[in-house]
Amino acid sequence: MARFGKLLKANSTRNTGMNPVRTARLSMKSSRACETVCMRTLCKSACALLLGLSLAAIAQEADESAEQEQIEEIAIVASRTVADVIGVESIKLDDIPPQFTLTDSIRTLTGAAVSQSGATGSVTQTRVRGAEANHVKVLLNGVPLNLHSADLNFAALSPVGIDRIVALNGPRSAVWGNHALAGVIHLSTPTIPDKNRIYMDAGSLAAWSAGADAGTRLRNTDIGVHFAKRTTEGTNTSYIGDENDGFDQTTTHIGYRSEFEAFTAQGFVRRTSSLSEYDPIPRDGDRHIEVSNNVVAQKFNWTTCNTVDWQANASRTTSRLLNFVEQDETNSWRGVLAQVGIEGAVRISAQQRASFALESMREEFEQRAPVAPWGDPNYAESIGAYGLAAEYVLELPVWQLHGSIRQDMNTEFGDAFTWQATAMQRFNNWAWSYAIGVGTKNPTFIERFGYTPANFLGNQYLKPETALQHQVAIERAAENRSLTLAIYASTLNDEINGFSYDVEQNQFTAVNLSSDSSRRGAELRFEQSLGSATLYANYAYIDSREADEPEIRRPNHLANLGLRHQLTSRLRMRSSLHWSSNQLDRDFSTFPATVVTLDSHFLAAASWEYDVNATFAIYGNIENLFDTEYEHVYGYRNPGRRYQVGMKVTL
Repeated sequence: MARFGKLLKANSTRNTGMNPVRTARLSMKSSRACETVCMRTLCKSACALLLGLSLAAIAQEADESAEQEQIEEIAIVASRTVADVIGVESIKLDDIPPQFTLTDSIRTLTGAAVSQSGATGSVTQTRVRGAEANHVKVLLNGVPLNLHSADLNFAALSPVGIDRIVALNGPRSAVWGNHALAGVIHLSTPTIPDKNRIYMDAGSLAAWSAGADAGTRLRNTDIGVHFAKRTTEGTNTSYIGDENDGFDQTTTHIGYRSEFEAFTAQGFVRRTSSLSEYDPIPRDGDRHIEVSNNVVAQKFNWTTCNTVDWQANASRTTSRLLNFVEQDETNSWRGVLAQVGIEGAVRISAQQRASFALESMREEFEQRAPVAPWGDPNYAESIGAYGLAAEYVLELPVWQLHGSIRQDMNTEFGDAFTWQATAMQRFNNWAWSYAIGVGTKNPTFIERFGYTPANFLGNQYLKPETALQHQVAIERAAENRSLTLAIYASTLNDEINGFSYDVEQNQFTAVNLSSDSSRRGAELRFEQSLGSATLYANYAYIDSREADEPEIRRPNHLANLGLRHQLTSRLRMRSSLHWSSNQLDRDFSTFPATVVTLDSHFLAAASWEYDVNATFAIYGNIENLFDTEYEHVYGYRNPGRRYQVGMKVTL
């Protein structure tokens, strides 16, 4: 089962369009997989081939029908072609009750430190392997959600329609380009949901949500629609006052997939509108932000000469933020990222595969705010980039060699060259690998042009941040259990200081620092099948330093423990326990800001779902079961115990 790395086992043969994961063809000798460009036939062929290999590898005593259900589609996020990789981690969301946000699920990923600034919906950052908050790339069906305009707010990522989260730690810029310096998190939606359903729930903090998932097939086209609205009065983030900070979000997602004789076409449209109340500093204040995120994407796939699989894609991601104080708009910004690309995957022989990609990107940024005595923040700018990438995989009897290179040519700052090389050996149920690679993160618009451009010395020679990482990983995969250990060391170079004073020009500017930052750590992940239950656990040790001083909001230890249990044919339960060691932060109410320590904490959660009959089910969940008081950001209280109870109707 783990023969081709820690592969994602999707639960539907009609997986999303725009998914960057490539359908794995495990036998290059299969004529059936090469004779047609119909994706359905490819999926069925790959499943049948993988089924045979899996049964032979793990014991040949597993039940064939059970294996076929479990391995209907194999996909990976580590490569543009089929590559054996250790470390891919996935969370299946479609078998748990509807979530209010994705934050609690992302927190359970190995080595992911989530910093939530108070109540549900408040600004939330994720740091992977001790890197910066903007050093992890987030993709939705293969479309990048990160913008140069601002750091990605994970609280604004809606769970509506998302059936799986897949993550891979480590630099992946040689495959995915900018932002993938410390890792990649991929969110996927199915073109058609497994079941047409409506659901609604309510709970503490005056929270409620309602939504629907529906899909149909019209001749050769699958169409899926997902919609949901969720709202809560929230909790009091500040320690002074008693005003709650609420959150409201509405999401619509429409996707399609059409299959023709010569090609397939697939795409989606997604819109998310959010309103989040917040406190300006750790005391009450009547402030809120309104955020709208829109994504439009289209992809075409076809095959030539039975050996080259082509893909052409285009996407447009738009994000707009409005900030309000006392119900009056004070400032806003808007970012638009447009991207087009073409890529090909070539089967050179049964042992050799290669791929290449050409991409073009353009992003626009517009900022509006009142003119201040220190400068005018109103401006509009744009940046562009062209990317060329190539990849090669060589399969030997027990070894695999895998290499990737990428050149990004930027219009407004320095270019970036990234690469990655991996050697892996498999024997019996064991595997080990050594990987070395470089990740990159481009400057933001503020770092390149400033907040008030007239009073900022823009640096056209600014270089992207880069990180070189070494990793050794080992994996033990048996029929009902798996164990993975990874040890890594990473060095961040050319870190950007966006608040450097140029004495000669008498202006502030942005520069690349000559000093380096280091990240060292280890990750351990375990999963055990216990018949009708599955036990999983992960642990991460993180040592992140700048100038030999520990960095803030990076706990040294993170751990998760969870249990999924099918108690009866109708009743399912899940429970989890998250632990974070103490971490440093800064108290900005003092001048200069002083370093403080945030206490370690445990967070427990539980959920259940009961099928009353074939069409009606009830469910519930509890977050922060022990009502733990904790902070991710100094001075901002996180929510206490909260619960919700709901029902689902399958149509």
